[in-house]
Amino acid sequence: MYVFRKYIVLFLSICFVVLFLSYIELNNAETEPSPGMTIEPTILPTPKPTEDNDTTLPEYIGGSLSGPFESSGDTVVYKVDNTTKEQYENYVEKIMQKRFENVLSNDVNGNLYNTFVKKDRLVHISYFKQSTSVIIVYETRGFLPKSVQKLNSKRKYQPLLTQIKLDSNDMLEGMSYVFRLSDGSFFIIDGGWPEKEHSEAKKLYNLLREQTSEEEIVIQGWLLTHCHSDHIGTFNDFVIQYHDKVTIKQVLYNFPSDDDILNSDSPHMLDDHLGRYKTFKKVIGTYLYETDIVKIHSGYKFNYVDAEIEILQTHEDFYPITIRDSGMNLSSVLFTVTIAEQRIIFLADANEMANDRLVLNFGQYLKSDMMQVAHHGYSGGTVELYKIIDAEYMLYPAPVEFYKGNLRHDHNRYFLFESKTVKQVFTMGFHQFTLPLPYTAPEGAKRIPYNLFKH
Repeated sequence: MYVFRKYIVLFLSICFVVLFLSYIELNNAETEPSPGMTIEPTILPTPKPTEDNDTTLPEYIGGSLSGPFESSGDTVVYKVDNTTKEQYENYVEKIMQKRFENVLSNDVNGNLYNTFVKKDRLVHISYFKQSTSVIIVYETRGFLPKSVQKLNSKRKYQPLLTQIKLDSNDMLEGMSYVFRLSDGSFFIIDGGWPEKEHSEAKKLYNLLREQTSEEEIVIQGWLLTHCHSDHIGTFNDFVIQYHDKVTIKQVLYNFPSDDDILNSDSPHMLDDHLGRYKTFKKVIGTYLYETDIVKIHSGYKFNYVDAEIEILQTHEDFYPITIRDSGMNLSSVLFTVTIAEQRIIFLADANEMANDRLVLNFGQYLKSDMMQVAHHGYSGGTVELYKIIDAEYMLYPAPVEFYKGNLRHDHNRYFLFESKTVKQVFTMGFHQFTLPLPYTAPEGAKRIPYNLFKH
């Protein structure tokens, strides 16, 4: 009996070994590649790195740091004096090492600009070659300029530039420019004072309706140079009256803080009048909640269809000097528009400090085909700046009432009478001018069309 059990155990053991060897052979046969067959390696998922939540500014090494200075909203500004291009570039590298995304870059006459975003923060850094200084802007991330691509096919409309004749009884000054783009949409600058019975808002709306046959009136961008009422007032009135009849895609500006305005030469901009900044903020919040509100910074460069806009200067570039020291006009945004191979420079209400800084930083880069005369022809413009710009055509947003009085300024006499380059001066108070772009003066055209005075 014992021997019989022994043989049974031996037999079962042999069977188990045979079955095991058969299994191994079968498994090898299934996994062994046939000729020409490749085996895909098993790829394990790469562990996702821990998300970097650090959005603080790195330390700037070099130069002399001052700040932070509080600007509008939660924006803070730092200034670095006596720094170098290499130190600036090292700082840019440190920003990128912190995983900020570089969304905008520009080099303007050796001045360098970089804009970074990460999560809810935006950092804009400017290096100014001539003054060997850096401005660092740190703020909540908002909308960036949204470039609208050029038409792929032949343009539908000839580009136009209109200098609107403002007819205000309450405020003689003002500035309003409208570009019609080649797709029938528009780019608008300022707007003027909000006249009674909404007359200026109506005039602007009617102009837009006349200049496009498109069913929808589309304003690609509306840029406000500064928050004086003769520049933003009609914007306020227009939006209230026509927000449901037009599409405004972007509103662009960079205004000082309420505290700076309150302590400047223009504290009345915070009262309840229709033309004020206080009303502007209410209008934005009430009617333009679907519009991109863009805080623009120096060095921004973008395009709306066939118009290229380049921002040259904002009030942030002057810190620690603010509008408390030099007045609201220091906050004017200065920029160029290039369209139909012509370049137009807009000086808004820039004062002498702003214009001197423009000359220092940009020099011959400022050369343009057209120029908007600074501050309606009052104080602010300089002969040096106007000579460098060397424009053939002058856009002069001056009312009739102050035209003759402005002749006492050297910079006005220069472009009106002395410059050999200037071919025509378009004065707002004399007539409403619409110029086809590119513009060339007709043969025999008068230097000052519709001039109401004898010189």
